[in-house]
Amino acid sequence: MKLKTYYDIENECQFIFEQNAPFYHLCTPGDLVTDIFVNREIREFGLNLLGICAFNTLGFKIVAYSEMSNHLHVLYAGTKVSGERFFDQFLPRLSRIAGSSINLSGFKPKFIPLLDLKAVRNEIVYINRNGYVVNPECTPFSYPWGSGTLYFNPLFDRIPSRPYSSLNQADKRRICRSRDINLSGNPSVIGNLIAPYEYCHVSDIGERLFRNAHQYFNLLSRDYEAYSEVAKSLGDSMFIPDEEMFSVARQVCTRYNVNNPTLLKPQERIEVARIMHSEYNASNKQLQRILKLDKGIVSQLFPNKE
Repeated sequence: MKLKTYYDIENECQFIFEQNAPFYHLCTPGDLVTDIFVNREIREFGLNLLGICAFNTLGFKIVAYSEMSNHLHVLYAGTKVSGERFFDQFLPRLSRIAGSSINLSGFKPKFIPLLDLKAVRNEIVYINRNGYVVNPECTPFSYPWGSGTLYFNPLFDRIPSRPYSSLNQADKRRICRSRDINLSGNPSVIGNLIAPYEYCHVSDIGERLFRNAHQYFNLLSRDYEAYSEVAKSLGDSMFIPDEEMFSVARQVCTRYNVNNPTLLKPQERIEVARIMHSEYNASNKQLQRILKLDKGIVSQLFPNKE
């Protein structure tokens, strides 16, 4: 049997892209002050609502998603109109469950067209990377509110599930949070959640946009610089863990002809802190740890930054 060449495999990926195009990244603002998905109940309903609204939207196929505390990322195959129809269902139902105590006035979608295969790959990885870089306790497989758990994970489909039709009325209402408890296709359910592989097209689209698992994980492990432009284009607040933020600090230090924050003069440390805060979203605690700045000085510089 003739082995496939790099170009053969890349052409297959390109075919999947063209067959399912157009692709869009639907995102809500990442700089909202108010948390929306404030507890496990609302987070679980948010994921179920992704599935319910996707099932009900013609020509809309979710390829990757990440539910953050105050915003949402959904990469999908479909037109902008189909994305708008999806969100027009999603928002009012989320609003009813979230209640008047949560302000959803800024929870508005932005649609970013993804015009080539490279862009789709980068955005899938950005979305799947988003959850676990924010939480240092998580791995790409353990952030429970995103599609990263699904990609190139041979164990996920072994998790025990049951058909939706086997649930009693109370359990169906718990999932749908509505009088209408009919779901098309009788999807599998895992615990209180519609199984994400039922509405997220990972095996038939998402994974096939990458040459193999090695390429996907190689992209996933790239440092902050690879995705800073993606974050800026989305208006997303980029979070950089300490290990990568230290690399940022060393890079910024070269502007002052040194390669280590400890070699900076006192005023230079203040200037570097301002750069790291404004350009890289460094937290106050990160600035204290990495630049060895006094807590009072940092709080005075950035009083509204945790």
